[in-house]
Amino acid sequence: MFKEIICFPIAYYLRGTKPELGNIMDEKRKYIKIRKERNLVWIIIDRKEAANALGIKQMEELRKAIDSQCLRNDISVVAITGSGDKYFTSGIDLKEVASIEDMDPIWDYLYRELGGVINSILSCKLPVVAGINGYTMGAGLELIYATDMAFAAKQAKFGLTAVRYGMVPPISPVLGIIIANSKLVTYLSLTGDVIEAEDALKMGLLNEVSEDITSMKNQILRIADKLSKNDRLALIQTKALISEAKRRFMLSSGLLSLTSFASRKITKQRIEKLFKGKKTS
Repeated sequence: MFKEIICFPIAYYLRGTKPELGNIMDEKRKYIKIRKERNLVWIIIDRKEAANALGIKQMEELRKAIDSQCLRNDISVVAITGSGDKYFTSGIDLKEVASIEDMDPIWDYLYRELGGVINSILSCKLPVVAGINGYTMGAGLELIYATDMAFAAKQAKFGLTAVRYGMVPPISPVLGIIIANSKLVTYLSLTGDVIEAEDALKMGLLNEVSEDITSMKNQILRIADKLSKNDRLALIQTKALISEAKRRFMLSSGLLSLTSFASRKITKQRIEKLFKGKKTS
């Protein structure tokens, strides 16, 4: 009876079936780096020349990296962080979005890729932790809602700037207002303002703020060590229940709104104006 009522992840292991690790560490990636350390694996967004922005290729690599690393049996935590000391991720690649003319490709871009990354985090059998090393903007901030825990360095900053460019944040209005401070999430969604790490901690977006990146990473390592001492099947089942609760709010309506607004002419004009301003400044 127990096997029949429990959800998929734990049933998967009770069957005695173990995933095939294959070439987990050997997959060819250009924008995502993988590094194992003690009881966790770091998945590192490595596109510093573009503020660690997530275009189609980067999101595909990130999604596949999460999927593969979550199959591991030799770790307790999958941790996502950004390369360098300035950006966790600046969010979706605005230049790439502005270059797409039709709604169908944009829908594929945002739903299949961005939605796919979020789904991979929620589907991971292991806890997924965000290690936020710098600016976390737009979709980058919204990925944090899907993670199980989030730790930031003091220098990190957070913003939902979609409204500035004529777009709609897809996750904050449906999940962010449930799991974090609804008034502050609403404020960020409507104003496009950027806040400090301490403010993000107060709004319930973060578990802890550390003095620097090294301290933040050490804290995540300690969390991974602590989780490794827990019963693994109980850990997997607890994570699955948490993810299932989040999925109830993860409707496609948010991504559909973002898609329709991202395809508007005014949105492309606002994005072009943004990058022209950067060139002249």
